[in-house]
Amino acid sequence: MRYYIRTRVHDRQKMAATADVVAMDEGETASQETAQESPASPSVELLGTELARIPKKWYEFGQKMGLETTQLHLIETEKGKEAEYYFRETLELLAGEGREGDVTWESVVRAVTDIGETELAEQLATKYGVEREETGEEAGEEGGEDGGSKVPELKVQKEEIRALLTKKLEKGDTWYLIDVRWMKQWKKYTGYETWDQSYSGEQSYFPGPLDTSNLFAGTESHALKEHLMEELDYSLVPESAWNKLVVWYGVSDTSRPVARTVVEYGLYMKHCKVEVYLLNFKLSLHPKLSETVTKSFSRADTVGEL
Repeated sequence: MRYYIRTRVHDRQKMAATADVVAMDEGETASQETAQESPASPSVELLGTELARIPKKWYEFGQKMGLETTQLHLIETEKGKEAEYYFRETLELLAGEGREGDVTWESVVRAVTDIGETELAEQLATKYGVEREETGEEAGEEGGEDGGSKVPELKVQKEEIRALLTKKLEKGDTWYLIDVRWMKQWKKYTGYETWDQSYSGEQSYFPGPLDTSNLFAGTESHALKEHLMEELDYSLVPESAWNKLVVWYGVSDTSRPVARTVVEYGLYMKHCKVEVYLLNFKLSLHPKLSETVTKSFSRADTVGEL
């Protein structure tokens, strides 16, 4: 910025004017330094420096920042690399074309908080002037069960879910469909089975939010794909297990819960089964029989409920 001072002024006025210019220059320099310290969209280099302590959580961090699982798996195809390399590639993706404006200090602080690095998140928030939202865990547990949504350790997770999965099917209960790929990923991440224990805690196996989108016939369709098979396409979990997983991992924006009722089958030899596919009926209002709508109903539904 240029400043002009009229000539032929009194020496005292000239000195005062000069002092003002110096003060304004210093103020401008300070503002420029602050802007350099707190850019709206931090560079890859700056992020790499500020987040130097979390490379091992590169996969989880990438998911929290909005990267697709397929993108992160592409990074992982480079086998045998150090965590720092994968983290750098993750940052490069975040700075890629089409993501302008997505990476801000607000989003970075939020992601760092979500992966459990609350101390680092606090430091970044203070340094770059970000107002952090207090998490349920930080708010304390004085509220009992409603005081927060603290994610338990992996060992506790698998023990709680294992106990719930032994639940017997009972008529009228609600169970949920989960994409089998997500379930397998979660089992590896938690070391659920004996053969999964070598993967336990590995960030590359962090399952991310629950996602059922692959079970539907289309992005806008509410109908499931035809011929889905249990443990090949989906896994079944009771409502209590689904609720816990939602609290711990969340649900993706493209996902829709698939709740199904346990129905009793058989005339003489009765047995219970989760009704995956509902019955579709075409309905019309008399006398306009040609105008129909298709509605889905469970075998457990009654006329009164309809």
